[in-house]
Amino acid sequence: MLECERLREALAQARRAAPVRRRARGDGVLPAASAVLVEPVPAASEPDEKRLVVTLGAREYFSLDRLALHHGLTKRAVLERLLWWADDSIVRSFGDDDAAFNRYVNCITKNMK
Repeated sequence: MLECERLREALAQARRAAPVRRRARGDGVLPAASAVLVEPVPAASEPDEKRLVVTLGAREYFSLDRLALHHGLTKRAVLERLLWWADDSIVRSFGDDDAAFNRYVNCITKNMK
């Protein structure tokens, strides 16, 4: 229970920090996916790594291959950056709607039960 409360507080702090980052960018417009691939990903707050096995269609597989080679990244780095970018864009879309943000963040815990 204490761990859940600690994580909720960490999420609340991260949520409060998000609008500041958006305003600092200037116009509040998210970068294109291609720009995300050349920017460093923010440091992970959780050092644990999770394993994910994915089967891709041929088009998606070769797209991932091209992106990785073009940007000089590993396929893992490309996927991580694109996932971070997509997640960040959704979180930013909530603006000040804390209820929507909480539903989004808590949906994973509901699916784990």
